[in-house]
Amino acid sequence: MALAAVFHTLSTLGVAIGCHRCFTHGAFNAKRALRAALAAACGLAAQGPVIGWVADHRRHGT
Repeated sequence: MALAAVFHTLSTLGVAIGCHRCFTHGAFNAKRALRAALAAACGLAAQGPVIGWVADHRRHGT
């Protein structure tokens, strides 16, 4: 259960901070290592590739 909670938290943060704020809206500049970690965490959410997630989110405009 603890492992599931850790991976759930990582994937949630990957989508919220990585895909949404960093990659889609460019809300902050991150160094390469942090960007890679955020992309990997976003990938744990099983919502497709990061570039596809960002493109879909930008297309619907929210």
